[in-house]
Amino acid sequence: TCSGYGGTSDPYVKVYLLPDKKKKFETKVHRKTLNPEFNETFHNSRECDKVILENLE
Repeated sequence: TCSGYGGTSDPYVKVYLLPDKKKKFETKVHRKTLNPEFNETFHNSRECDKVILENLE
């Protein structure tokens, strides 16, 4: 629990596209909440799409 920290937190999500972790995406920080809702979209380049397709084959 966060009771020792005033009962709130500042959560966010960090996303990496595997296997290459060079490119990362982060959501906005939701300040002072214990129940954040993340409704964000991340876009990647055509090069990333190619890597994904190669790994699926």
